[in-house]
Amino acid sequence: MLIVLGGLPATGRTTLARLLAARAGAVRLRIDTIEQALVRAGVAGHPVGPPGYVVGYALAEEQLAPCAHPDGGRARAAAARGGRR
Repeated sequence: MLIVLGGLPATGRTTLARLLAARAGAVRLRIDTIEQALVRAGVAGHPVGPPGYVVGYALAEEQLAPCAHPDGGRARAAAARGGRR
């Protein structure tokens, strides 16, 4: 399941996301955290723009992939390892 929160600054998005993630035992991805890491690593400057979202989408896809495959993502993981277990 993917839940995306949006809204104006200081409206409680982060608080709500933390509560939802904790209650559901879910992973929370935050674009601000991704962008800050890209800037610290020297990969991007402020504003980061699209690269932050590209990383965020890739992380979300990785977290959701086991849910989208009948084998729980095992075949995809094996392929990523070159077929090794």
